[in-house]
Amino acid sequence: MAAMKVLLFVTVVVSAIAYTQAVKCYACDSKVGGKTCSKAQSEDSNVIDCSRWTPLTGQEYACVRYEYKIGKETNTLRSCVEKSKSCLRMEQESQFPLKNCKVCDKDKCNGH
Repeated sequence: MAAMKVLLFVTVVVSAIAYTQAVKCYACDSKVGGKTCSKAQSEDSNVIDCSRWTPLTGQEYACVRYEYKIGKETNTLRSCVEKSKSCLRMEQESQFPLKNCKVCDKDKCNGH
């Protein structure tokens, strides 16, 4: 029983630490949601809490904003990304070249 209490305590502490380190990011894709994602985001734009993925992956997250081109159309994506990923690494993993890529680790830093 004592071991179970210790395990529960450790789980709560780890979750609290992960939550306090979580960043909130703007989330949109102009390919799906229209051109409003291409413009600077406002306070009422869609924001996601990246901490919701931490328990699933164990990773820390940052915000990302980049442009990608499909055919002649340039699209903008804003979201969470693993903190360890750089723009170069994401481009290497992507099917499309990325432009104006920015990874940042402050709340809503991917809005401009």
